[in-house]
Amino acid sequence: MKQPELGKLVALARNKRSLTQEELAESCEVSVRTIQRIENGSVTPQAFTVKALVEKLEIGLDSDGRVDRTGWIILIHLSTLLLLFPVPLVMLAFKGKENVLLETHAKKALNFQITMLLVLFSWFGLTFLAGLSLGAIAGVTWGSLLGFVFIPPIGLFIWVTILSIVNCFRTLSQREIRYPLAIQFLR
Repeated sequence: MKQPELGKLVALARNKRSLTQEELAESCEVSVRTIQRIENGSVTPQAFTVKALVEKLEIGLDSDGRVDRTGWIILIHLSTLLLLFPVPLVMLAFKGKENVLLETHAKKALNFQITMLLVLFSWFGLTFLAGLSLGAIAGVTWGSLLGFVFIPPIGLFIWVTILSIVNCFRTLSQREIRYPLAIQFLR
């Protein structure tokens, strides 16, 4: 696994388990300075240190020593295509305690999906109110407003699709995922 990603993952997992750097160092039989250097990304740890950290912090790694990002995490990002927020919610509830990385991805995807649903509901609510107002004031019919009502949500769907696919590839290439404009409901 590449640094500084390993360091971020170790710090996240350590904080999730409410461990201090001193406690983690003692349980892994390394110095506190080693843990500090790993977490800030200034050193690539030796294999036995990585193994001790993985066992103590319960970080899922594949056979090559990289974080196991396949399967469930990809499913989480693909669920954003249709704004299927129950998928990351279920993953968070059942698998989040086992895998810190999965928990992080699920929270980011959920935040994005909730934000996009709020944007859609707001848009349709505002266009409905605008349609009622324009219909009452100027006699505008709903048929003449169809483009105004549906073109922005179609653009939003295209943007969500692109982000979902890009984040799947970013996950597979072990790069940080990004969901711009997502409100942080879950931290």
